[in-house]
Amino acid sequence: MRMKQYFLFILVVFSPFLGFSQYQSGMRLERYAGLYGTAINPAALSFTPARWEVSLGAFDVFAHQNYGRALRTSVPDLLRNPESLALLEDIATNPDGPANSQIPVAFYNRGRVFGQVQTRVAGPGFALRLAQQHSVGLSISARFMLSSYRIPSLFRYDNISNLQYGQTYNVDKVKLSTMAWNEIAGHYAYRNFDGDILFSVGITPKFLTGFQGAYTAVNADFDYTPISADTIDIGSANWAFGFTNDIAYAADPATYRPRANGFGGGVDLGFSWAMPKEDPDAAEDYLWRAGVSLLDVGAVRFNRNAEAHRIQFSQIATVAGDTLEAAANIGPEQAVQTLSDVLLGDPNASRTANGFTVGLPTVLSAQFDYGFTPHIYVQGVVTQRLPIFKNALKSPNMLAVVPRFEHQWFSFSVPLVLNDYRFLRVGLGARLGIIYFGTDNLGSWTGQRSLTGTDLYAGVKINGFKIRGGKKRQSNRGGLRARDRRWKNVGCYNQ
Repeated sequence: MRMKQYFLFILVVFSPFLGFSQYQSGMRLERYAGLYGTAINPAALSFTPARWEVSLGAFDVFAHQNYGRALRTSVPDLLRNPESLALLEDIATNPDGPANSQIPVAFYNRGRVFGQVQTRVAGPGFALRLAQQHSVGLSISARFMLSSYRIPSLFRYDNISNLQYGQTYNVDKVKLSTMAWNEIAGHYAYRNFDGDILFSVGITPKFLTGFQGAYTAVNADFDYTPISADTIDIGSANWAFGFTNDIAYAADPATYRPRANGFGGGVDLGFSWAMPKEDPDAAEDYLWRAGVSLLDVGAVRFNRNAEAHRIQFSQIATVAGDTLEAAANIGPEQAVQTLSDVLLGDPNASRTANGFTVGLPTVLSAQFDYGFTPHIYVQGVVTQRLPIFKNALKSPNMLAVVPRFEHQWFSFSVPLVLNDYRFLRVGLGARLGIIYFGTDNLGSWTGQRSLTGTDLYAGVKINGFKIRGGKKRQSNRGGLRARDRRWKNVGCYNQ
């Protein structure tokens, strides 16, 4: 397959201009979500009807951007026929070509460029309720994220393809961060009654191992003037960037093996309040539940195989393009040193430190769930990104309404998701026994007029059960009644 098709495929679905996994609404919001639900609110452990659970593994992927789009296609179609990608303008100028078999790629031409790529692969984990009021758990996961919400419109395809020699362009501020890391997370939730309301608080402390990280920050706008095909003028600069260099500087990157280049910590904190039903079967049966949570507070400090740079000047600098191109062909280390030498007069002047910090994608979230019948619920969720660290990753803002049918052995949901409060997506999620799967962007898999990203998740989790034999016992499956909410009478769904 030609390199052009590879480029177009990556650009449309997993472009470097993309800024995840989002929040997998159909997987994390039901009462049986348990460990999966802690990604939205750590207090969720208090409301799962299962006394115990074991997760065998899960994964999710999310991507969304506003740079390019594939027309009238789907992700399965792209995966089957990546060689069919072609620029819409090329198809238009070649009317005799096989237009019906090609997948047109077009580009947006207004506003700032933004986007996200996020993936998570979760390994084994477990959760257990102790003494009715306490729930504990442990999980591990590997995550990757690349995010940006500050790439100037000058870099859009139509603009960058039509730069005029001798014309000065103003380049606005730029922010981009990426990181691959591992999390070992502990989970704890406590529940008790506060009057008639069941109250819960949960916390998820995390130990973080950073494998790869990088950031770019253009902290002030500057003038850019293309003089000729191989010469440019830069009016000023206040640039900062950092990266882990063990892959970039490796003699053979194909033989690279993951290694820990940094460590850090993080925490999730959540609170929930629930009104029990008038005649519940268990403490976890509620008429409504409300929650608020602060997620992914923390950072990773990279101090192995890491370098941070700053390039700052106020005078006009002239750069010969062939100089940088020749350095890049030698290798990225030489390219960085050459850039420093050309702009600062010293190949080592830009390097300011042998380490840097990348913050987690902190968000503030609120949730409200209402049970219309014993099996039909509707939940609303809002998340707002809240970056704390200077080079923090950024999650998308989200507003979701998720109606669902929920049973002990299966559930179905239809998430209605508004990404960044602008882009409406319709999803479909399901739990069949121990298998969870779904998407918050169903159209990306069935066909869309404009494909700008995708979302997919799946998991295998065993919710606690007990096989009863012999004489049938009469039980209220919990013992919690509106007239008697003393904890000595509160049972668990699966006891």
